[in-house]
Amino acid sequence: MAHWLPALGSIPASSLLPAAIRSVLLVIEASGRGDTAHRVRAQMGRVPRYGVVRGVCEGDVAADLRGLLAPVHAEQYATLTKPEEIGELMRAIDGYRGDPSTVYALKIPPLVFVRPGELHNARRGEFDLGGSVDAGAGGSQGLARPAGPLWRIPGERMKMRRKNPGEHLVSLSRQVVTLLTDLQAITGGNPNGLLFPGLVAGKPISDQTPGQALRRLGYGPDHILPHGFRTMASTQLNEQGFAPDLIELQLAHVDSSVRGVYSRATRLQEQREMMQWWASRLDALRVSEVAARDVA
Repeated sequence: MAHWLPALGSIPASSLLPAAIRSVLLVIEASGRGDTAHRVRAQMGRVPRYGVVRGVCEGDVAADLRGLLAPVHAEQYATLTKPEEIGELMRAIDGYRGDPSTVYALKIPPLVFVRPGELHNARRGEFDLGGSVDAGAGGSQGLARPAGPLWRIPGERMKMRRKNPGEHLVSLSRQVVTLLTDLQAITGGNPNGLLFPGLVAGKPISDQTPGQALRRLGYGPDHILPHGFRTMASTQLNEQGFAPDLIELQLAHVDSSVRGVYSRATRLQEQREMMQWWASRLDALRVSEVAARDVA
């Protein structure tokens, strides 16, 4: 509110005009803070909407300004996309030595490409490494089928939980199952326990920890960030001809409609094949780019 209160705070809500809000938003945008301008416009909309409820305003005057500001493009996370660079990174990660939570928080993300926060807050009970889980979402509609090794991320932990309220299903490759089995042997088998326990009891590792480990390996923010593993996988999979909508589904860029739920339930086999291909390609890139061509 500090961005608009000095200029507009003394104006009664019933007298607030789009022109006054427009001036404030354009000043903020011109200063290079486009994302802030969008947030301020959203905040300003709450004032007249509250006034409507109280009977002192006739409508949301800020709504008339929705097309005023230039769209803010999503942040692009630094990543590596050249096969030889990816191979070097995977070898560097294999050589990292440190706390087990940090070691595995580096090894697992390239294979599952979920968001860092979704991974670091994972609990052991979310994983079915034996593949016995029935992953069907349709019940009587006949969508149930063997899932294979699977990670079910609760909807409330997903970043896009408002648009995609359902759980997110991550098919686990053989390589991930091996890593998770090794990690659980180290950190314990309590199903309610954190997969990546931090130094503070009951708390997971910090989202900054893997990034700091990458920097110790010589990969700074300009090379790759933990979030960049998602872009790395997406770029390679698209280049190899995998269906874009299948990649988006695995990245949790899906809708919450009936169609979205149906897609999650019926495309597990395709996801499993894609995730296993990707894990095998990373293994090959560790050895050489020539070996990776055999996987492709």
